[in-house]
Amino acid sequence: DRPDTLISVRLRDEFDASLGLKVPVPVFSDFSALLEFRLATDAARPFFDSETTAAEGQLGVRKVWGSWAVTLAGGPGMASGVGTPVFRTVLLLDWQPQDDDVDGDGIPDDRDGCPHLPEDLDGFRDDDGCLDPDNDNDLVPDEDDLCPNESAEEFRDEDEDGCTDPD
Repeated sequence: DRPDTLISVRLRDEFDASLGLKVPVPVFSDFSALLEFRLATDAARPFFDSETTAAEGQLGVRKVWGSWAVTLAGGPGMASGVGTPVFRTVLLLDWQPQDDDVDGDGIPDDRDGCPHLPEDLDGFRDDDGCLDPDNDNDLVPDEDDLCPNESAEEFRDEDEDGCTDPD
């Protein structure tokens, strides 16, 4: 049996809550800034007794390298209850398997219609994983087409720029 009293504080069921925020750092694409707040209090009498209410906050940074990430965070305790640190520092190294993406276009192979050819990511059917060299099917490759998403009317594109010529 575990004791239910610790240094004259009766320990019972607790209510625990956490709130976290992770924000990408625009200047450094693989970094995120972190903010976290944690709270624990007696479930039978929430916030009634300072000895059974613990709270802390942390600021941190996270750096990702492929499947690996390192997190460093720290912050002060914000209450005087059991379990509240004066200051807590956290260093975390974690690995998370990534979905296979042989062609590197950001679409996992199990959803990629062309897993060995990268999607062209031009705003036209970018979720299928396949290259779309002529979005409007007017026989003018998108790289040379001045109107890549609007097919030129038949026999009205004498300069072959992919756009319907004016009358």
